[in-house]
This record gives sequence, C-alpha cells and structure tokens, in this order.
Amino acid sequence: MNKIYSFLLLWLLTGQLHAQNPAFFTENGYKGARDAKGKVVIPAVYDEIDEWENGWARAYRDDKVGYLDTRGREVIPVRYDYLDRFEGDNALAIAVNTIGYIDRRGQWEKKMVLDSIGPFHNGLAICRKKGKYGLLNQELQWVIKADLTHMSDMGKGLYRIAKGNKYGIAEENGKILLKLDFDEISDFDGSLARIRKADKVGYLHESGKIQIAVKFNSISAFKDGEATAVLNGKTVSIDIDGEVIE
Repeated sequence: MNKIYSFLLLWLLTGQLHAQNPAFFTENGYKGARDAKGKVVIPAVYDEIDEWENGWARAYRDDKVGYLDTRGREVIPVRYDYLDRFEGDNALAIAVNTIGYIDRRGQWEKKMVLDSIGPFHNGLAICRKKGKYGLLNQELQWVIKADLTHMSDMGKGLYRIAKGNKYGIAEENGKILLKLDFDEISDFDGSLARIRKADKVGYLHESGKIQIAVKFNSISAFKDGEATAVLNGKTVSIDIDGEVIE
C-alpha cells in the first residue's frame, strides 16, 4: 500500500512540475514560450530551445547557446559557442578561445585559453596552443600533446599529424600508428589512403596497417580489384594487397 501511495505521489508531483513548465510556440520562425494562462514568458527570439530539464532549457540564438529558466531569464547568458548539459553543478563550455567548466551561475570553475578550439567528436577536439596542434579530451587533458604543426581528423578514429613537412598517423587514444616519416598522406578513399615517402607510394588501410608497401613509383586508381603500377621502372598489374599479378 505504501509503495502504491509513493508511486501516486511521485506521479502527481511529476505531473505538476511538467504542468508548470511554459509551453513552447513558434512565431515568424523563432521559438518562445507561454505559461499556463497563455502569457508570453519567453519572447519568440530564439532559433531553438531544448526541452525543459529541472526548470532549465538550453536556448540558441545566432549560433550561440545558453540556458533559460521557466520565468524567461537567461540564467546562463546565450553567449557560448558550445554548452553541454549540466552534470551536477557544472557543464563543459566553449566561448571563443576559452574552454572549461562553468557552474550554474555561469562562472568558470576550470578553464584553458587556447589559440583555437575545434568541434568535439567522440569526446575529442583538435585544438591549437601557442601555434601548435594537439588533441584535447573533455576532461581538458591532452591525449596528443600540442606540439604538432598540423593535425586533421581522417575519420575512422585516425588523425593525420605532422611536424614540419613529415607526416604520420595517430589513433584517438594517442597511439602513433605511423611515425612521422612520410611526405604525403591523403584522405581515405573507401578503406584506403594513399601514402608517399620520397618518390615511392603505397596505401594505408583504415585499420592503421600498411596494405600496399611503399615501394611503387606510381599506382593508378583501382578498378575491379586491380591497378596499374610502376615498380622499379617496370609497369605491372597489382591486386588490392599490392601483389603483382602475373
């Protein structure tokens, strides 16, 4: 009986809480909200507003984000380039070149000031510090130290990295798959990426392993699993593993 009473009480309180949340409306392409009596408490000036969570909702305007309360106040000003949901009393935020955690007053609790901050993907972002690139996680730890002259996301959990004119490949956990010995690493075309060292070329598989050894002078595009290649000045046909087809 007590369990049934507790459930009913929780259900009623939850219903009352949701009933108190203003209802969203759209006007001229912008979002606002009205209270239960139809009074506008949030003017329709926002590009988007998320669902209510404990009396707060994220709001977006002109590519910026912040938080509103049910009275329509910007409790966290809509000025951040990125703002995660609050976990407890803090949330990850980005404002121009500052990244860190803010509290529910919008005050920075922990922050880093960088040259640039890339978008997060799988909890990681390519950032630049003092002119050098590295990979930062959401705990504000460098997974890959910011000492690179180039870094780009190749997808498939791999990153193209460089120091000077030498390129390599790193995994998203920071492990180096290809040392910084290569002069060129292309984007993936399907599961393969072209790699070059001096005047020799080969192919890297998306698993991070070299599928075709870097020993050919040139390799044409593959068709039906075969390609024309030049090896030591001799034109040959090779398969997708780089083996010469007799």
